[in-house]
Amino acid sequence: LEPVTDKYVPVKPGAGVRGEPRNGFALEQVKVSPQKVLVRGPQSRVARLQDVTTEPVDISGRTETVVRNVRVVTNDRFVRSIDVREVNVTAVITERRERKTISDVPVTFSRLKPDLSPAVNVIGSIEVDAPVRFLETISGRDLELVADCGDVAGPGEYRVAVLPPELPFEGTVLGYTPGTVTVRFERKGEE
Repeated sequence: LEPVTDKYVPVKPGAGVRGEPRNGFALEQVKVSPQKVLVRGPQSRVARLQDVTTEPVDISGRTETVVRNVRVVTNDRFVRSIDVREVNVTAVITERRERKTISDVPVTFSRLKPDLSPAVNVIGSIEVDAPVRFLETISGRDLELVADCGDVAGPGEYRVAVLPPELPFEGTVLGYTPGTVTVRFERKGEE
């Protein structure tokens, strides 16, 4: 008969996750609490045991973090956890984000006197960091860059600032071009 012994072993966090989150979302991290459990069994078997796992936590189709209490699994019928039967598994699910440069963004002119118009159309681009679900469907036609024409007094060539763009979706503007534009303004009807 072999002597019985106890040993603390780590709980392997990723082994107990099954499935994939919904498209556009990702499993960022799996956390387990407690991170170690005390096991007991025959000395030779306990010595060979490097870690334990958990019952699976299903994250199929999920869009947010999943928290479950699940049983500890030793994968050796002669060794068992003696201090806790269940551990808390947290599968952190986040929305996937990407960087993208959106081109063909029209530049519009704000505070321009009603009798003036730009001689040419100006096109720019915006670099964003945003959830993939927005980036899959967005195009330059869905956005705009705005040039402030408050200082344009009359016909002629002016250098005007392009204002930082606002996004119609959740995201961060990383950059945009142009930052300024030089445009010739003409009286309407004199083009």
